[in-house]
Amino acid sequence: MIFYEYPFNESIRTMLRLEHLFARLTCLLPREEAVDHHYALATLFEIMDVASRADLKSDLLLELDRQRGQLLGFRGNPSISEAALDLALRRIDGSRERLATMPEGYRHLAYIQTGIGYQVKMDMPMLKGPQVEALYARGAGWLAGGPLER
Repeated sequence: MIFYEYPFNESIRTMLRLEHLFARLTCLLPREEAVDHHYALATLFEIMDVASRADLKSDLLLELDRQRGQLLGFRGNPSISEAALDLALRRIDGSRERLATMPEGYRHLAYIQTGIGYQVKMDMPMLKGPQVEALYARGAGWLAGGPLER
């Protein structure tokens, strides 16, 4: 058996895996069969599993910066289309800006969800703030024997 190994690093392989999973999910979403819904959910769980890695989140931002820097090096090259270069740079900048506008606690998941067409709640409670403090206070009261407040 012949094995072909690509000279990609771990982060590139992970991004290629995510690209494949999103392509699969995009193909499965419009279908009506129950088995397709099953595979769409399984694919969504795979995406969540891969995207939950903490190093992927920081790697993604670093990779966007690295790609932008490499593309800027092509500026002024007569062999490179300035229009195509500007389009690629705008896409990278747009991705960074869109990522920055997402809520901090679930920024990467929200980015992915909006990218495939879902509406994301931008006002969900985070791990800090008055809503969370009130929740902990209600829980502490209940643990102390008080009634469960809803």
